[in-house]
Amino acid sequence: MTGLRQRCLLCALLFMGWLSNSHAFGQDFVLVSMNNDMPAISESKAKMLYLGKLKSIDDFGRVVLLDWPEGSNEKQDFYKSFLKKSIPQINSRWARLAFSGKGKPPESLDEATVQALGQWLQDNPRGIAYVSREQIPPGAKVILDIEQGAGR
Repeated sequence: MTGLRQRCLLCALLFMGWLSNSHAFGQDFVLVSMNNDMPAISESKAKMLYLGKLKSIDDFGRVVLLDWPEGSNEKQDFYKSFLKKSIPQINSRWARLAFSGKGKPPESLDEATVQALGQWLQDNPRGIAYVSREQIPPGAKVILDIEQGAGR
């Protein structure tokens, strides 16, 4: 019986570790803009934008994307949960696109704050940024609500 209890305890600990590392209870992200004319977009279009496969939105035109700073939890969580990509995979993809002249990576915030993100969006009327639902800057328009677990 002792061996069984030890195995059950070990399984429970491994499961709890998996939950904490898998972001199973991670952030729900939204895409936002400060431009009221920016249309809502689909999850597939958002993925295409952040993978560099799309540069504009129908009936709106070219958009500018924003990333959180390199090394930030927001950036890592967003790419891992939404695009199923690691930061090195995303950086490699954007480097290839930039080298071939087919794309320009998203601009990066200098500091990981909602205030900096909100100011960037104010300064870039064609800008789109991702934030957790709890971080939506005042006055921002949600153009896509990415539910945890949806489309994954």
